[in-house]
Amino acid sequence: MNREIEKPPRPASKQDRPISIWSWVGSVLGAYGLIVLGLGVYYVFRPETETATARYNPSLWWGALMVVAAAAFLAIGRRERRTQHQGSTAGSEGSEERPSA
Repeated sequence: MNREIEKPPRPASKQDRPISIWSWVGSVLGAYGLIVLGLGVYYVFRPETETATARYNPSLWWGALMVVAAAAFLAIGRRERRTQHQGSTAGSEGSEERPSA
């Protein structure tokens, strides 16, 4: 007789939880923003071509804007993960039935 014993489900660890879309977008946007911001700083000191918008240095401003937006996305993702974690632990504490007096 070969019976398989059913194992109880284990609690979800940090590795088991999928990454939030907010965190994913924030990290990708932050990576691109840092690249664009770095190029903007580079072009401040070594301008290569004279274009119509060169005096405004759009890569510097857009890079900074992308980094700020990435920080906002990461903050939302962190808040979402924290509220999900608090909701899952709060529901398991009071789930036992208590005898009535």
